[in-house]
Amino acid sequence: MARFDRLDETGVAATDEVRIVVEDDGPGIAAVDLSNLFTKFYRGQKSSQAGKGTGLGLAIVKGLVEAHGGVVSVENRAEGGTRFVVTLPKTPLPEAVKPRKQTPTEALPSNP
Repeated sequence: MARFDRLDETGVAATDEVRIVVEDDGPGIAAVDLSNLFTKFYRGQKSSQAGKGTGLGLAIVKGLVEAHGGVVSVENRAEGGTRFVVTLPKTPLPEAVKPRKQTPTEALPSNP
């Protein structure tokens, strides 16, 4: 099993974004699986060997990152292993795309 023992956050002051890079030294991800990795319930070809899981983790990561105006990507490293890159904007999202908080009245179920 691959170990995730490095977290490299790189954000250059001259840019408007922050990059978070997570790499491992494992065998990498099969090319056929790379394009589906962020799809809900997708577990890949080797998932039965990897243990338990629902295939939701990376789909949730993608949803959270995109909700904050960012992007997430994955690639196999030339030297072996996998690299995940999360890129997020440093500036806050405009009010038009921010989730709106519900008032206590809105959170109550409606009467039929």
